[in-house]
Amino acid sequence: MSWSGTVTCSYCYNSGHNRRGCPDITEHARQSYSGAVASLAKAREESDEGNIEYYTRRVESMAEELSKRTGVDPRTGKKTKKGSSRCGFCYESGHNRRGCPQRKADRIAAHGATSALRRRAIEYMKTKGLGLGAIVMGEVYIPGEGYSTVPSVIDVVAWEHFSSVSSASKIFRYTPLKHLGQNKRSGRCSFDGDCPEVMTMIGDHSKPRAWRYEHIELLSALTASQVEEQIPGDWLAGQSPKINEHIK
Repeated sequence: MSWSGTVTCSYCYNSGHNRRGCPDITEHARQSYSGAVASLAKAREESDEGNIEYYTRRVESMAEELSKRTGVDPRTGKKTKKGSSRCGFCYESGHNRRGCPQRKADRIAAHGATSALRRRAIEYMKTKGLGLGAIVMGEVYIPGEGYSTVPSVIDVVAWEHFSSVSSASKIFRYTPLKHLGQNKRSGRCSFDGDCPEVMTMIGDHSKPRAWRYEHIELLSALTASQVEEQIPGDWLAGQSPKINEHIK
């Protein structure tokens, strides 16, 4: 408060309003929200999981800021009441994100869909003999040599990445046999066209690049019991940290 009794904003230094009512801050928040919405749409179009998570949080943060400053939620266009509780997941009033019934229902549905997806996947793996230790013809890029298809061993199965909410279908990592222990570049492969049910559930946007989306030639397959022994305890139940990351 100046000696003349006029309020001066500590942000823009204009008189007649304070920082809470500053139109410059409000406009900046509006532009930031619009930019975050556009970036989120682009990340979703490109299936960029990391940026999807970042810009989802950014959109919510800027939406809350605008709601406080303007009294209107930009996500819904509805007026907000001061002091009212509004969920950051479904945007309805009366509860927060932690107690959101829609969030809980979406997680339950995702666990069920993931369980169904994984049961189809494991039957395919057992039938084909695909899993940790299987020898395949894998295409990899070796610095100084370029791309080549060579006998490789599947040395990693990223079980936790395979879920109904994640586009990570290339859960098998293979390393050329001649480069084991040499810190050379490895490759990754997915369920291929021999497993149409799995690929249908994953969706077209998640298919690997064309030069890797080929039939996986197995040189030495596992037995069904060997694949069975590799399955993590809660995997077929649909448990996945990806679900909690995606449905926050």
